[in-house]
Amino acid sequence: MVSNSQLRRVPGLQKAYRLAMAKLHPDGFEQWQRVVMNKETDRLIDELDVKGSSALEISGLKWKDRALAHYTSIGYPD
Repeated sequence: MVSNSQLRRVPGLQKAYRLAMAKLHPDGFEQWQRVVMNKETDRLIDELDVKGSSALEISGLKWKDRALAHYTSIGYPD
């Protein structure tokens, strides 16, 4: 059996874990401090007419399904 300390030494494993958790729990399971921020941001965006708007999202895909005229997502630090 592999121990936690051995898994921590595998290159890229922590990043892969964080990415997997973000996909499984997009509302911030791992980032609990963002739960209120995400809910309030959703509420504010829902109140706007964004159909003619453009968005650049950095390191995420939260806004990809919004009815935006133009949407681009890039990964940090790109």
